[in-house]
Amino acid sequence: MSELFHFFRLSINRIGQVTRGMNDWLADHMSLWLSSMWLFWGLTVLILFALALQRPIGAQGWILFIVSVFFQGVALPVLAFVSTKQGDRMESVLQQTHDATLAELEELKAMHKERDEEIAMLQQQLKDNAQTLSLISALQEQLTATISPIVAVVKPADE
Repeated sequence: MSELFHFFRLSINRIGQVTRGMNDWLADHMSLWLSSMWLFWGLTVLILFALALQRPIGAQGWILFIVSVFFQGVALPVLAFVSTKQGDRMESVLQQTHDATLAELEELKAMHKERDEEIAMLQQQLKDNAQTLSLISALQEQLTATISPIVAVVKPADE
């Protein structure tokens, strides 16, 4: 029973993936076509042709024609076109912001690398200084050990 359920579930998932792919393809192409200025001009010509065939009668007829036919027919492609242009502008701004952020990130990485190199150099200098101090300390001890017998010999003669 569970094998049959698993088989149906996988089949439904495959169908869903194919359907999503088709829907995405259709939506991309339809939105591109519906947001074109070609559609705007085509609808405008069709509306004007319809107007030549049958003219509205009276002021109310003209108002209804302009509002219901012309504005509704032409508004979709114009609004979609404007929306697409605005989206392109926003995408351009986002791309510029992204590029600037990446450039700043690279600068920060370079600054951190320089700082790490400076820190490593300072740490090396500290190690060198510590070694120098230990050598000076050792020399001081040797000098003290060497001078102490001389001082002991010279001191009684002064007294």
